[in-house]
This record gives sequence, structure tokens and C-alpha cells, in this order.
Amino acid sequence: MAAKHLATQYNTTDNNLLDNQIFTLVSDGDLMEGISHEAASLAGHLKLNNLVALYDSNDVTLDAQADKSLTDDVEKRFTGYGWNYLRVTNGNDLEEIDNAIKAAVTLQSGPTIIEVKTTLGYGSPKAGQTVVHGNPLGDDGVKATKDFFKWQYGPFEIPDDVYATYQEIADSKVPAQQTWLAKLNKLEETDSSRFQSFEDNISDQAGLPDFNPADLTSEPEATRGTMHKLLQKTADCELNFWGGSADLSSSNKTYFENDDGFEPGQYSNKNIFFGVREFASAAAVNGITLFGGSRAFTSTFFVFSDYMRNAIRMAGLQKLPSIFLFSHDSVALGPDGPTHQPIEQLDSIRAIPNVILFRPRMR
Repeated sequence: MAAKHLATQYNTTDNNLLDNQIFTLVSDGDLMEGISHEAASLAGHLKLNNLVALYDSNDVTLDAQADKSLTDDVEKRFTGYGWNYLRVTNGNDLEEIDNAIKAAVTLQSGPTIIEVKTTLGYGSPKAGQTVVHGNPLGDDGVKATKDFFKWQYGPFEIPDDVYATYQEIADSKVPAQQTWLAKLNKLEETDSSRFQSFEDNISDQAGLPDFNPADLTSEPEATRGTMHKLLQKTADCELNFWGGSADLSSSNKTYFENDDGFEPGQYSNKNIFFGVREFASAAAVNGITLFGGSRAFTSTFFVFSDYMRNAIRMAGLQKLPSIFLFSHDSVALGPDGPTHQPIEQLDSIRAIPNVILFRPRMR
């Protein structure tokens, strides 16, 4: 999402500064998690054809063979989300994997998942068994595995030819780096203001708008109403600031006016319609922030912060400046009747390390 959005800001007809592909590695366990369904559904809807997921499909979980808990048809699941599906039958065939990746990056209809069939603990005496998942092989198992791979080196000993191979790979990428730097120089020469915006946002030096208290009403109003006014001030500022709500922007008031939304063919827009995907929205904001070049927010009712708690914790652990906006903070929510907001929820968010919490005082 970040790459698509920023490409609309800084690419020109003859200079694609941002055209990189995004890769992720996932496992059987990852695809069982609820957030994988939220994220995959959103990515397919947005037709993010710059995304490739490599699925390490080894049919084993920590407790048992995967068919004890997982019998999904992965191809049908992901094509149903709007993804492309490719399969590598032999996870030890590097050429087959390479060919699949090359094919994936040419597909333009949406994101792609590559199911790579592998054997857990391949080469060890316990290959394909659940015990390899979370237990060391032991001295005999390590020796047997080394014998299988004809590995004659000692612990932590890396042969010179491995270093040489990696150096060759690094050297082979130098021309691509030089090409990209040439694109950056071209942007500076041909469009200095766009270049400066890129530099300022990538380095987190982009300026914020001036907030004039006179622009706000002197009459009492809901905090979300004030927040809505403040958001509008950021729409045209130097900072690339965007985001959205988990299907509650009309209630949260966390939307930019006169903006149809971030959609396929409209990746320049600032309003993200996350749908009822609280966890995925918070994780996506973390990813957008990590990508760099912009700042992002998500919002929902405060009671639903529990659904995104792990993503908020991850933002704190990584010291990410992700922004989470919550409204309707009350144990007696209004026209919809009593809510389920626990009385300890505010303190529980305040207690997360590295998370700064602001709560306007009621009056």
C-alpha cells in the first residue's frame, strides 16, 4: 500500500523512482491466524500486484501433522480473495522457485502467493516430523544431517566460497543501485519541489501545518469533531499523511473531505477504507510507517482497540510513530446502547511500553 501510494507522489511519466516489489514469507501457522484472512482479503481487493507471498508449505505444525487442524484449499482461498496462485512442487529446487518468482512479478491483476512444498528438517533423521519444529536435533541428529549434506566444516565456520558467492550477489546489484540513484538525481534536476518533498518525508523532516485555535469553534463539541477539523489541516501540508478507519470513519470523523478513497487506480488518495478489519488496519499502518516516506493512522471505537492490541504492542516495541485514533471512549456508549468497553481498557493501553497515550479531559 505504501509503495503504491508513494509512487503516485513521486513517479513521473519518464522516471519511475518507486517501482519495487514487496515479498513476504508465510507458513502454515501464519495462514491459520485470523489476521492473515483480514490482510489477504484487503490486499486482493486493492489489487496490490506489487506483493508476492512465498508460502512455506510443509504440512507440519508444532503439535501434529497440519491436517489435524488445517485442510484449507489454499489455491481456492487466495484466488477467491483476488490473488494469483502459483505452486512449486519441490522446495529444494532453487531454479523452480526462481522461475516462480520471475513469473509472479509479471502478473498484474493482483497480488500473488507461491505455495512452495517443503520438508521440515530436510536432510535430518527426523525430516517431516513434528518433533523437528521446536526441538534441537541433538548431537547424533546434527552429525547425521551434516553427513547428508556432506558438510565438513566446524560450528560457525563459513567456507570462503560462501563469502565469495554473497560478494558476487552484492556486486551484481551495484548497477541497479546506480540506476536508481540516477533516477533520484534526475528528479532533483527536473522537479526540485517533488525531490525535496521526497527527501523531507523519507528523512522524517517534513513540516506539519500550522494549527490556529481560531479555526476551531468556541462552543463545546465532540472530540472527534475537533479531530476532523485538525485532519483537514494536514491534507495539503508537506507531510505525506494518510489513513482511515475500520469501517467507522463516518462516526470517528477520521476522513479527509473531497477524497474518494485509496482504491485500485486511485492510489494517490488519502482515505483508506479498511473495512471491519481492526487488527489488519493497525498492522498495515505499522507496515506503511516502516516503509517510510509517509505517516499513517487508523481509527475505530476505543472498545475495539482490543482487536488490534498486538499491533499496537508491536509499534511500541519497534518504536514506530504509528498513530491510532479512538473515539466513543465510554463504558456507556450512546445511541447503540451499552457497550462492552471494560473499565480497565484505558489503563491497559497506557501500560504498553513506548506507547504515548493522549486522552483529552472531559468537561
